[in-house]
Amino acid sequence: MVVQELVDIQQDMSSAMPPPLPPLDVPTGGDPAANSPRRAKWEAEQEAEAERLRQPISRRELFDRVANPVDESSDT
Repeated sequence: MVVQELVDIQQDMSSAMPPPLPPLDVPTGGDPAANSPRRAKWEAEQEAEAERLRQPISRRELFDRVANPVDESSDT
């Protein structure tokens, strides 16, 4: 009888407890901008640039780059 009461109390307590909260997308102490659209765009641009640099180029393209360097510091 006592055991049955304890089982009943335990079942009542477990049904009364709210469900656990889902984990947050950003871990504690993590980067809050990890899921921002601007960051995703920037990362996509970085990956595209890295892929472009991995692509093989012809000798003509290589020599054109050396002969006519582009000054990336001026944005005018």
